[in-house]
Amino acid sequence: MKLAINLALSFAMLALCLWLVWPGASERHDLVLAFDRIAWSDFAPYLAAYLGLQIVVHVCRSLRWNHLLAPLNVKVPAGPLLAISSVGFMMILALPARLGEFVRPGLLRRRGISASAALGTVAVERILDGLLISVFVFGAFFSLRGPNAPAG
Repeated sequence: MKLAINLALSFAMLALCLWLVWPGASERHDLVLAFDRIAWSDFAPYLAAYLGLQIVVHVCRSLRWNHLLAPLNVKVPAGPLLAISSVGFMMILALPARLGEFVRPGLLRRRGISASAALGTVAVERILDGLLISVFVFGAFFSLRGPNAPAG
């Protein structure tokens, strides 16, 4: 029963947000027409691959965070860890200014783990992500050759 109420509230919130984004009836009609023109069968394999890759990325990020928590003598089982990570990453998207970064340490605090220590692991994780993305960006720039290479 509680799940049905949560789903109904979620869909009601989605409808409200869509109505707020597209208040004009003609704009909503244009959006519906645009979605009708999409050949979904052409995009289905790409969408399935994208969603599958996102699941793999999420599981890997969650397990990586467990390794970052290991020096704190913290071992969270995979199920609760995925749940905590899912809520945390969702809050990063939902809250402004990446305030969702504080949610994961807050949820770990309920398990008796120091929130400041857990927040430190999140900071290390952000630094590692930034460095890894920088390596990928520089690698992509240096791999470009010929007329499409950036001017420098």
